[in-house]
Amino acid sequence: TLNDIDDNCEHGFNANDDLYNSSLYGFGSPDIKSMTSRIHGTAIASILVAENNNINVLGIAHESTVYPIRIGETRPFFLFDDEITNSKGIHPGHSCTVYYEFAINRFAVLKGLQHALAQNLDIINCSFTQFSCSDATYKALENLANYGRNGLGTVIVFGAGNEDEEYINPMPALDYVICVGGVNECGFRCGDSICDVLPLEEVYSNYGSALDVMAPEQHLYGLWADANYSIYLKGGTSFSAPMVAGIASLMLSVNPCLTQSEVREIIEKTATKTRPEYYQYTNTPNHPNGLWNKFVGYGIVNAYEAVMMAIDYANKGYMYTGDVSITGNVNWTSDFYT
Repeated sequence: TLNDIDDNCEHGFNANDDLYNSSLYGFGSPDIKSMTSRIHGTAIASILVAENNNINVLGIAHESTVYPIRIGETRPFFLFDDEITNSKGIHPGHSCTVYYEFAINRFAVLKGLQHALAQNLDIINCSFTQFSCSDATYKALENLANYGRNGLGTVIVFGAGNEDEEYINPMPALDYVICVGGVNECGFRCGDSICDVLPLEEVYSNYGSALDVMAPEQHLYGLWADANYSIYLKGGTSFSAPMVAGIASLMLSVNPCLTQSEVREIIEKTATKTRPEYYQYTNTPNHPNGLWNKFVGYGIVNAYEAVMMAIDYANKGYMYTGDVSITGNVNWTSDFYT
């Protein structure tokens, strides 16, 4: 149920609040707030932090806390049947079908990123697509990477996109962002129609020179807004990205002194080379953390190996700044995070 994540979610921030009456946003009345979309974000939050209560969904970092920032809303649009519609509109006595389309507001994106820096957030998961962005948005992301987490840098994770194209949108393509693609149960990129376990869904993953790592994308379950049960998620890199963000949270739980670049480096170095008989991994310029392939990056994220390497970094001299420090070997219980 939604109670599975309530305890691990803070109040959050709605970056759209000042924008509802703006013609740039497309809404003519603040009453449209009643149609805000909670579906997409709720599912992502459940992948991250759903509680360990033996029911429904277990979040990857279920002892972490999510601070939700809303940057989009649902907009209604209408579909009219040609048989009951004339040039003047709908015939009396007939109705049309109302659908809802989720829309991202670029001004809210900027405001949300700036708010994330002000809140000094450790990790931000960005499961949205924006095909272009302003210099101010680039600067906001750069500030997070350089100055977030008291100067260690906020870890920034983006989904690669779902268009099945050799193209990564501008924000996930940034050097200091972890760009996550999606794989199916067989370990192939979603879009490469090769799988001998389950039928493929119509979900895809972008690829290209900016791709870093992969995570599961399809046949997933999560929590749904206004539902009392888990629900099947058709797929998309929106759900791959929070898996990597959750792993980053586990890494910081054992070594909070890691910089954002070290988190990214560890995740890339410890990724498992998926389907090497199909994907050729090579030493590639601008990809310094191991063998790489444009379709699947460094491979599928490996939570256990990433956390173990984070501990190893601590053993080599990276110290906690709080009440606990790591001065010697760290004993690891392999079933602590499962």
